[in-house]
Amino acid sequence: MALYTDTQKNIILETALLRYVIAPDGRVVEARNKLKNKCCLLFPQSTYFAKLYHEPAYLERDIHADPGRNYLYYVGPLIPTGAQEILPQAAAFADEILTLTFPTGQVSMQLSIVHDAIVFEMLDELPADSYSMTFMNTALDFDCHDPNGFCAVVYAMNIKAKPHFYPAPVEKNLRAEVFRKIGYKGAKVAILATKIKDLRSAMQRLNTCVDPREMTLSDKGGPHAADHEASFGSYSIISDIEKIEDLPLLCEKFRKLGIRQIDFHQGIAFRQGDFHFSEKYQGQASGFRSLITEPLKREGFISGFHTYAHFIAVNCDHYTANPWAQKQLHTQENLTLSQDINADCDVLPTLEDTTAINTITGFRVKSSLYLLVDEEIIKFNQVNDHGFSAVERGVCATKAVPHRKGASVRHLSHMFGYFMPQIGSELFYEIARNTAQTYNEGGFGMIYLDALDGLSMFEPEFGWYYAASFVLEILRHCQITPILEYSTMYPLLWYCRSRGGAWDRAQNGYKRFVQEHVLFNQNMPHMYLLPTTLGWFNFCPVAFNEETPARQRPILFLDDVDYVGARAIAYNQSIVYQSIDDKFLRKVPRMVMNIERYAQYEKLRITKYFPESVTVKLQDPAKEYTLVEDKGTYHFAETHFEKAKIYMNDQDRNTLRGVNPFGRQSPLIRIENLYTAGEGPSIELQERDINQPIEAYPNDVPFDPPLDLSRNQALLIRVRGNGSDDALLLELRHPLYRSSSKAYFEVKLNFQGERTFILAEIDNGQFAESRYAKDGYAYAPTRDSMGVVDDTIISGIRLFRHGSCAGAGLSTIKAVPCVSTSIVDPSISDGDHTLVFKCVLKSGEHIEYPPAGKAVIYDYYGYARAVDAVIGERFSLEQGYSLHLGCSSCHDKARALLTTGLISDDRIE
Repeated sequence: MALYTDTQKNIILETALLRYVIAPDGRVVEARNKLKNKCCLLFPQSTYFAKLYHEPAYLERDIHADPGRNYLYYVGPLIPTGAQEILPQAAAFADEILTLTFPTGQVSMQLSIVHDAIVFEMLDELPADSYSMTFMNTALDFDCHDPNGFCAVVYAMNIKAKPHFYPAPVEKNLRAEVFRKIGYKGAKVAILATKIKDLRSAMQRLNTCVDPREMTLSDKGGPHAADHEASFGSYSIISDIEKIEDLPLLCEKFRKLGIRQIDFHQGIAFRQGDFHFSEKYQGQASGFRSLITEPLKREGFISGFHTYAHFIAVNCDHYTANPWAQKQLHTQENLTLSQDINADCDVLPTLEDTTAINTITGFRVKSSLYLLVDEEIIKFNQVNDHGFSAVERGVCATKAVPHRKGASVRHLSHMFGYFMPQIGSELFYEIARNTAQTYNEGGFGMIYLDALDGLSMFEPEFGWYYAASFVLEILRHCQITPILEYSTMYPLLWYCRSRGGAWDRAQNGYKRFVQEHVLFNQNMPHMYLLPTTLGWFNFCPVAFNEETPARQRPILFLDDVDYVGARAIAYNQSIVYQSIDDKFLRKVPRMVMNIERYAQYEKLRITKYFPESVTVKLQDPAKEYTLVEDKGTYHFAETHFEKAKIYMNDQDRNTLRGVNPFGRQSPLIRIENLYTAGEGPSIELQERDINQPIEAYPNDVPFDPPLDLSRNQALLIRVRGNGSDDALLLELRHPLYRSSSKAYFEVKLNFQGERTFILAEIDNGQFAESRYAKDGYAYAPTRDSMGVVDDTIISGIRLFRHGSCAGAGLSTIKAVPCVSTSIVDPSISDGDHTLVFKCVLKSGEHIEYPPAGKAVIYDYYGYARAVDAVIGERFSLEQGYSLHLGCSSCHDKARALLTTGLISDDRIE
């Protein structure tokens, strides 16, 4: 390992596995994999070690969230802006200092070999007219999946330089960037080269040479995270413990579920910003410690401190009524009071035009309804052309007082319902120190910095730096290193993250969502080496006080639970339980059923019950599995499900045709009574003629103003099929400020003639995205499964096509009332045998008839009642089968979903 120049003045930087050569003209001319004695540099003629820029050269891109979603969760490959690059004219090396000469000046950096790394430490500031400099600009070619093979990664050693990539072999690119605004001098980054299987230990060795006061480093994060069993633990998110005397019962309940960590979310037990605790804890973290975290610790539980990062709650009067803090609140617009107002005036006039300000607010909208005038916070409800009216005076613990003409009127920023401090201000860092102090005094063991992703909305260029500096300020003041998570993931945050992969819960399309989550956790470079979770997960995402609750939030069945459990064991991924408080469990027995089922998987995962030979097989994304218990021994068996939407009074659409991949057996039978179209006024969404080609009409129709479809929640269309594999996909959307969620309905064209379709329940996550990729559709978990569409404010409809759809036709699309109906005595027939279930089955209810057991009717929430009687004997299914669904009577537009479930006799060994 050495640093030297050869006779041609090439600068040679050499470690045990990497030979890296910079030519005298500043080009990188060699990056040699010494394991194979092979040059792995992709572009030797055009790779310059460093480049200066006068303007931003790269933009952030979020490859996790929907393109319209306006915040960063995972920072993917950066987008080049096309900015003019300034190339070096020369490179020289002497006394371990690399000097790069640019037309505008020189840049120097100290070089050293530390363990397996080449370390670059910047010695100067950038030339005065520079915006930034990228360096180590190197694209490599190596097999990133060979554990015995070579790899090289960028490894940050303080937060002053921005790595463009995570230290994961899959990146196969080296590049970092320094900025004049942040300060170039002292920035420190390394190229770490090693065998892939040795990379984690090499990172740990290199960390011993990093100053933890200057770098987001943690002995429970990054390359160290997997050394801590707690990072693999599952937890539940709660806001508080209502009755402290119930703490022993809570511990008992959580133990049964395999939970050993409890995450206390801000808002009830403590408020965001100054982290003042409720009075039952004497307002202090120490009170919470004595009553909650210490007793939990004695019972073997770790307590989590779940904050909204740097945000400030509206009720945090310690800051909202503090003039020092008020001056440091983030502002959207600065306005001027146009005349004197007294203390009870409900109109606030301004010199400036205010028509661009509106009253639209939302969880991810930066705007607020709050104004700061002198030291008074005022809430407005209406916007005029020059000012505001219907204002509420002296809110947020401030006092209503007179104000003079010319006073500053600041329109305060808001996100997630919280105020935002000016980024990089003393208030910003004080909240970080408050976080650490509360963590210490409260006896916590975990920190989750939720809402940290909101920072990028206010600081898109340097969000990476301020997110890292906020986290670093916390770590500097923590007495015990926390298990650390957050809701965003810039490369600099990887080094101290303890557990990754937390997504918001799915509300539909459960299996598809879980599989996408698994792939994300396993394949994304920012998850490299980190323990991962399949949470946050709600095992019964129900809606209350809705007439048609299952329409957008379908029931999460036990086979959905099995799907999550098998994937969790396959990859040793934890879970984060939501909504398992006793009040919810008493109202929703299905949640009890589901979490008790999942607890079986969790306990086996924790104990590492299954050998790797089994867990590897469970990773097959095309198959489903369930746990099978035999005399106290657990095994996995493969399962298979078939589904069909049935139109009860249409003989062409009342049959499920399925395949049995296993031996002849009696199936699980599930009959769900779906909602249907009712009578009443309709709303026309798009006028069409079924006799015209589908492509003759616009694929996208915006609604301005948006439509209220809350009383017309079903779509009614007439379709002419073409007897092919072609299909249509209808999308309903609401404004982005509500959320990125959309509702999808699929119509297959595999028939001849015309049919009426009633589209009531969404098909999100139930169809193959590849079918519509050419027409612009791509599955996105945040858009397709995490939320539901607000029917009161539908802003547009879009049509996607699969195939040519030649000869097919689509009628006018109408929104009609969505109603519940009853199916009386539903029956299943295979042609030779018939099973009749004597009952009245209402929409939102389903019959579950297992192969060995009684037929039970469940409502949406899981309340059960017995079927009056089952007439007929069980039948077995052949390799290929057809099942006809009938009834004694039903609504003329009655619809149902028929499901069969089968299980293999073979066990996964």
